[in-house]
Amino acid sequence: MSEEELVVEPEPEPEPKPEPKPEPEPVEDDVAPGSKIPDYYPKTTGCELYEKLITKVNKDGLCIEFESEPTISDFTETIGEKIQKVGDCIFNSRDNFPIKFKKNGKPYAKPKSVIDSLDYDRNLIAYVGVNQDRWIENTSESIYLITINGHIIKIGETTCSLKERFQSYLCGDRAAMKKGSCSTTNFIVNEVCYSALLLNHTVEIYAIRVPKERVEVVRFGVTKIITYSAVRGIEEMLTDIFENKYSHIPILCSQKGSNNSN
Repeated sequence: MSEEELVVEPEPEPEPKPEPKPEPEPVEDDVAPGSKIPDYYPKTTGCELYEKLITKVNKDGLCIEFESEPTISDFTETIGEKIQKVGDCIFNSRDNFPIKFKKNGKPYAKPKSVIDSLDYDRNLIAYVGVNQDRWIENTSESIYLITINGHIIKIGETTCSLKERFQSYLCGDRAAMKKGSCSTTNFIVNEVCYSALLLNHTVEIYAIRVPKERVEVVRFGVTKIITYSAVRGIEEMLTDIFENKYSHIPILCSQKGSNNSN
C-alpha cells in the first residue's frame, strides 16, 4: 500500500457574531415619576402675578398648614347640623372633559379649552357638582365650605346657585390677573386649589342650605309677604362659632362676619 500524501484541510472560519442591537432609549413618560401629574401641567405658581399670594402658595407650591385646620366632621359635630358634600375641584384636563363626537365624526360643540402646555394661563381647575339638583338650585341660598383632604380652608356664602358662585371663581385665572381684571379672592382660591391638586390632595366643596326668610310686613296701609336674604347673617354666626372654637377664622377667609362679601 503506497503512502498517500496527507492533506490537512483548513478549519472553517467562525461566522461573525451579529453586532448587538442597541438598547432602545427610554421613552419619557407623560406622567411624572411618583405621581399622576402630567409633565406639561404648569408647575409655576401665580406669585409673580400677585405678591400677597406668597403667604398661601410660594414658588415651591402650597405652603398653608391645612392639616391643622378642623375637618368637616369636626365642624359638623360643633354646629350640630349636617354639612352636605356638593362638589369637587378637579384639573381642567382633556381626561376630565373629553371631546364628544357626532356620528359623522364632528364634535358636538367647540372643544373646551383645557391645560395643554406649561405656560397655559386659563382655567387650571374646574369645579363640578356631585349632586346636580343641589348644585344648580337657586331657590335658596347657601353657605359653602372648601376643604383640602377634608380640612376646612374657606367658608363663604352665596345668594345664587353654587354652580354660579363657583363659575364666578373661575373668572380669577392667570390670564385675567395679568390684565388686572379679576377678583384677588377668586385668584387666591383657584391657585390654592390648583397647588393642592398638584400634590395629589383632594379638594371638595360642602354646603349648608339657607332658606330665604319670608316676613309679613304691614306698611303704607298694605300687607305684603317680603322675602329677605338671611345668608350673610348665618355666615357670620358660623364664622363666629369657628373662631370661638379654633381661635382663628379659616385660612382663606380674609374677613369675617357680615363684612365678608366673598
